[in-house]
Amino acid sequence: MPDKIAGRLWVSHTDAHEVMVNHEALSYDEKGCGWIAFSPKQARDLAALLIHHAHQAETERAARQQASNQNYTPRGTRFFVPAPPEVAGPRGSGDVPMREMMLVTNDEPRAYLHGWLLYKHLDGQWVTLRKATDDDVARVSQAVVDAHHCEV
Repeated sequence: MPDKIAGRLWVSHTDAHEVMVNHEALSYDEKGCGWIAFSPKQARDLAALLIHHAHQAETERAARQQASNQNYTPRGTRFFVPAPPEVAGPRGSGDVPMREMMLVTNDEPRAYLHGWLLYKHLDGQWVTLRKATDDDVARVSQAVVDAHHCEV
């Protein structure tokens, strides 16, 4: 619901998480620029409303982002490494617990993940570990080549 200031200015936020300001009777100067004059109190009230709606928009965006990430599996090369003891619990007799990892490839739609190493958390979500080094990329690529050339 928008908040009204001095009967003429409306502040709200959209579903696209943008804070919007609308003025009912904006007048334009000869250059086409619109100006709004505020008293100090009105300026403080406007600042408070902008902060309020910015916080609401950010909160809604974060909630939607988290919901969309819940079951998302990035695109990349999956591989397994021995899991650290604090993650895997006690090691069994000869069985080495493994952790699922991924090197995100360039066919991943979320470009900001390209070239990152991820691991699969115990709750099933993928978590960024760090940006892959050239050595990481070479080792993962070689392991994939070796796996494809194994004789069965």
